[in-house]
Amino acid sequence: MKELTILTLFGGRWNTLDPFLKGLLNLDWPVKGLKFLWYTNAEKRFVECLKWQERFLSKRGYKIRLVEDRSLKCSALLHSEMGAQEERAQEHVNVIAALYNAAWQHVETDDVVALEDDVVPPSHALRRFSSLLDRNPKAALVSGCVFDRHRPDTFFVWELTKAALSDGAVGFRYEMAPAKEPWGVRKVSATGLSCTWIRRPRLPKELQVRFPFKVRNGLEGMSQFGGCDIVLCLETQHYGKEVWCDFDVRPYHVDSKGRIH
Repeated sequence: MKELTILTLFGGRWNTLDPFLKGLLNLDWPVKGLKFLWYTNAEKRFVECLKWQERFLSKRGYKIRLVEDRSLKCSALLHSEMGAQEERAQEHVNVIAALYNAAWQHVETDDVVALEDDVVPPSHALRRFSSLLDRNPKAALVSGCVFDRHRPDTFFVWELTKAALSDGAVGFRYEMAPAKEPWGVRKVSATGLSCTWIRRPRLPKELQVRFPFKVRNGLEGMSQFGGCDIVLCLETQHYGKEVWCDFDVRPYHVDSKGRIH
């Protein structure tokens, strides 16, 4: 079995750390086939906690690499005036893209699972993803069905839909999918990186670059601003590869108060 890297960006969320770690230890996957890459720009006290966890899990046979990067400040959305919130949102997605690009330099395996630090995957997630990738040779990304913490009727999967533009013309935009047909496996337009397996050799050669994560899509006619997850999916499909979602893989999403969604 080839080794698999589980990549997590830690921003310093204390309330989600314990359930996140329990989810990792509950995965139905051989320990010898796992590598954990923890990339963090959190404050010092939180990093010390991660170092303690690293030592503890290493004694149980887990391979963990903890990389601390203070060059990028922590960024979180602030609920204030709309203008300020939009500005913070843009700052947030820029920082996330920069963190993923920085962490990407430390990945040594062909297969990478992006797992956010507030997501608890079900035990069968990796086996389901691996099976789906093996059955679909054009699939480059496979994601689970992660629900939005603030809108329980939606999940982090986007579908391409027609929309009326401000000048009256009709264009396309990505909309977060409501919970319709929420079972089974199917191709999707875009997915988040909350719990997503990326098979790097299947990424289009245009994305097999040192910094594949960006928040603006440079493709002609598709200059829409979005998170690096949406852009990665959009460009992957533009170059002939596929993005899939397994709606029977339903990770928990932990909020700031430790509640699960």
